[in-house]
Amino acid sequence: MGGVRNLIAKSGHKFQIDNAFNFESWFQMYLSHKDFFSAYKSIRDLYDGDAVFNQLISDDAQEQGKELTEQQVSFYLEEHTFRYLLMNRKLSLRNDFVNAREQWVLIAYPGKLARAQVYLYQKDPLKLNED
Repeated sequence: MGGVRNLIAKSGHKFQIDNAFNFESWFQMYLSHKDFFSAYKSIRDLYDGDAVFNQLISDDAQEQGKELTEQQVSFYLEEHTFRYLLMNRKLSLRNDFVNAREQWVLIAYPGKLARAQVYLYQKDPLKLNED
């Protein structure tokens, strides 16, 4: 987090506003949703019962060079649940600069988007993008 802030400050342009950038820890994101673990359980149930989602998680792990242990599966599912909730505006991120005026949120993540994440959004198990 500090390294990214230093990069922004070091190579920033006049139009960049340091306060517009914000970082959230895993724990902060748990607390920003009223019932994260219920949402996570639904995503876990999808993983346990949907062969396509299961295979996509496995393919993503292989592409990333990760061994697909139970801990790794849980990490992927947590991560996908966070992004799924965030993309459907069910998770709030603190940012004093925009103060609830944000039009969009940029999710920065190294590498290609996981195919399982795309499938999860399309499948919409919590029916969040029907609004």
